[in-house]
Amino acid sequence: MDGKDIGELRKAYALLRESNEKLYNSMKAFQIAAEECGSLVFSYDTKKQMILVDEKTAEAFGVETVQTGVPYEMARRGIISEDTQEEYIRIHEAMINGAKDAGGIVKLIPAVGKEIVYDLKFRAILNEEGDSTGTAVGVYRDITERYLKDMEHERYRQIIYSSERYTFQYDGGKDSLTVFPAHYNAAKGGEKGYLIEEYTQKLQSGKICPESDIPILQDLLQNGAKKPVQVQLYGVKTGKKRWYAVTGAVVCCGDGQKSVAGTVADITDIKQQELSHRKLEHILQSLKDEYIGIFEIDLEKDAYSVLSYDKKAFVPDIPESGCYSEVMEMVAKQLTAPEYIGMFREFTDIERLRRVLAEERRIELEYRTNSLNNRWRRTVYQVAERIGERPSKAIMYQLDIDKIKVEKLMQQQAMQEAYNYAEAANTAKSEFLSRMSHDIRTPMNAIVGFTAIAEANIEDHEQVKKCLAKITTASEHLLSLINEVLDMSKIESGKMELQEEEFNLSGLIDDMVAMVQPQMSQRRHCFEVQIGELQHERAIGDRLRIQQAFVNLVSNAAKYTPDGGKISIRIRERALKNPGYGEYEFIFEDNGIGMTKEFQKELFEPFARAEDSRVAKINGTGLGMTITRNLIRMMDGEIRVDSSINKGSRFTVTIHLKLPGGQGEKIDELKGKRVLVADDDIAAGKKTCAMLEEIGLSTEFCVSGEQAVERVKACSRAGDSYFAAVLNWKMPGISGPAAAKEMCRQLGKDLPVIIVSAYDWSKIEEEARALDIEYFIAKPLPKSRLVQCLREIMRRTEREKEAAGPADPPDYSDKRVLLVEDNDLNAEIACELLRMEGVRTEWAGNGKEAVRMVEDSPEGYYDMVFMDIQMPVLNGYDAAREIRKLERKDVRDMPIVAMTANAFAEDVGRAKDAGMNEHIAKPVDLNEIRAVMARYLP
Repeated sequence: MDGKDIGELRKAYALLRESNEKLYNSMKAFQIAAEECGSLVFSYDTKKQMILVDEKTAEAFGVETVQTGVPYEMARRGIISEDTQEEYIRIHEAMINGAKDAGGIVKLIPAVGKEIVYDLKFRAILNEEGDSTGTAVGVYRDITERYLKDMEHERYRQIIYSSERYTFQYDGGKDSLTVFPAHYNAAKGGEKGYLIEEYTQKLQSGKICPESDIPILQDLLQNGAKKPVQVQLYGVKTGKKRWYAVTGAVVCCGDGQKSVAGTVADITDIKQQELSHRKLEHILQSLKDEYIGIFEIDLEKDAYSVLSYDKKAFVPDIPESGCYSEVMEMVAKQLTAPEYIGMFREFTDIERLRRVLAEERRIELEYRTNSLNNRWRRTVYQVAERIGERPSKAIMYQLDIDKIKVEKLMQQQAMQEAYNYAEAANTAKSEFLSRMSHDIRTPMNAIVGFTAIAEANIEDHEQVKKCLAKITTASEHLLSLINEVLDMSKIESGKMELQEEEFNLSGLIDDMVAMVQPQMSQRRHCFEVQIGELQHERAIGDRLRIQQAFVNLVSNAAKYTPDGGKISIRIRERALKNPGYGEYEFIFEDNGIGMTKEFQKELFEPFARAEDSRVAKINGTGLGMTITRNLIRMMDGEIRVDSSINKGSRFTVTIHLKLPGGQGEKIDELKGKRVLVADDDIAAGKKTCAMLEEIGLSTEFCVSGEQAVERVKACSRAGDSYFAAVLNWKMPGISGPAAAKEMCRQLGKDLPVIIVSAYDWSKIEEEARALDIEYFIAKPLPKSRLVQCLREIMRRTEREKEAAGPADPPDYSDKRVLLVEDNDLNAEIACELLRMEGVRTEWAGNGKEAVRMVEDSPEGYYDMVFMDIQMPVLNGYDAAREIRKLERKDVRDMPIVAMTANAFAEDVGRAKDAGMNEHIAKPVDLNEIRAVMARYLP
């Protein structure tokens, strides 16, 4: 090939490329123009029966960009609506058989969305001889809106001609309209028509129809209407609006005036049906949005039919109807994750459905799919029809529970469940009030009864004293019932606030043990507390609420364990990745009567009480465990229960608490003091020494009781002494208590001794007391408990002095207090209690009066103020603030004590914030008043 030929080829190639670019750009421009007009353009190879479509169209209808088997495969796959399948096939076969063009109306069903009506037109591409080349261009034009309107007009036309109609005649010259009844015949006479004069004026004034329909009727009288128009007209007799379909034809009269004749048909009932139908459509559409598939299952015939489903989200090749068992097997293989296939097959088995749905109205299963991200699905079956007791038809729903729309559905379901829960709670409260009638009346009966007995025996002081003691016990029980109900109310209303304060966990447990120890002793229970290794003894949280929850658990264990039982608490700290928080586990265990599995499910519900004759006589509200669980949950914790009848119960509580910035603790008053440690367990002894040195003490260590005695003797000879000794209970040779006794004998005075032991204190307490052992700590040794004992030793002399008390009661005769109380009865009681203590008392009926009395009094006139909180005119908080703001010196240090029924932890905080010094909860305890007065009245 020479250079000339190559040049020619290059020119030909450039022309071909230019031609192809123009062709491509033309086709693209044509396609864009078609899309702008709402049309779909494609090419059709009639020989290969194959279409070529763009990616957007292919995605919309779930087909390939090069789709074979057209038209028959498309019809089989359910893309073509059944009522236009024959037309669809006819149009394509015409082109296959060589037609130059063909067209018709067809309905297509996209992968997602509603059915669309298209005007399909084909035109063959011809060769120079005018014959088909085997390729045609097809255009789908969306005519859904027009089609529906035409169908509606046709329907109304049929309605008009098939229903009873009125006729009308409008005379343009006279501007009058006459309406004739159905079947009116002017020749035969009969009922006359109804005449409306000055029609145009009445129409424009809104007397004929609503304002929105006036232009429609004006146009009809000018131009007529071949197709029915829909308007609302006011009834001549009733004045109510009704829907009508109206047609009209314009007739020109000889005098140049126009006349319009037409028909009127009442379609109100049809419009109402349409409205109901639209509402139903909206409901069904919303259901389709929520579910990825809805299927009707014929349980009798093992058949199904598709009501709606998303091909992309579900198995794409599901026929519109068929054998249920076969299609579910296909779903199991194509959609279900391998680990769920067995469960899915069992759940969807037709025989199982017949059996289970005979007893259940609705069943559901959650499973994972084998898609890329293993999305979760839910399959739901709900009975739709029954033949007698046998289910015959069911609806199967498929939900994608990863989707936001499904989450909304679940929220709606949660709202329904919340409503049901509220209903159940109301029922439970009613049952509770009935059941609690005895528990409430019992202490009330005791109070009333023993009051009457005391009055009848007023001279018998011993009898009166016994009655008062029993009245006090009954009152305390009634108060505990009230407090639990109030706690529960505050939790349910979301008004309970948790306080954040630094506290010591070991100290909390010690206080809790002290509170429940009398109950344990009374029931002769063996009570054991084991504190494991605590990395962080100090934490930040609501100490009061934690203690409340734990006391509830321990008290319940004591109540529901027969006398002489065993109750234990085990505490440990678990490792947590977050350095700012500690995770603590508390295990409360007993060998009591236990609970059934059924009741364990209801245990934490409000007002729940076991149906057991053994607990029927035990007082309780049924709120304690509910309060306990809610408090623990509020602290980002959890509580679990494991119980068996006649074997006992174990409650495991896990809570997360903030940790304070520094865990180290130096105590100035103990710094440098010498402590002797004796323990045959060298590792444990050295650990004790390390803890003491962390606190700031100096330590010496030995491994036996004999060595400890020798160290004390040597120290005494040197003119020195130990501050205290920490001795192990059991040691080879001389035991810890024996060594302590010998030390005291040698010194001629008591040496404070702390005994440490792995034994249960309740088992050795009697022996220890006999040896004058005052301080005992269980191993493993909590540092806080050790610090507490050392501080107790420091204050022992003062404490013994305080415990002995002064020889004479304090003299408050020169003291004056102001009592602020709006309730006359409460004021009378408080005044009497204060006068019993010898203090002069003045009374103010509200906060404003109290401020005035302090302001008008001389400096130093009042020594203390007892302030109620909820009062008219000015409440206690504001009154305290006003008193503190008075421009006088004595109010800065004047003790103000809240004396109120506002007894929650947050109420104590509010009192402190208002400038009050102390808080006493009503009903008032005289011992609390005495303690406060002793603290603030010198």
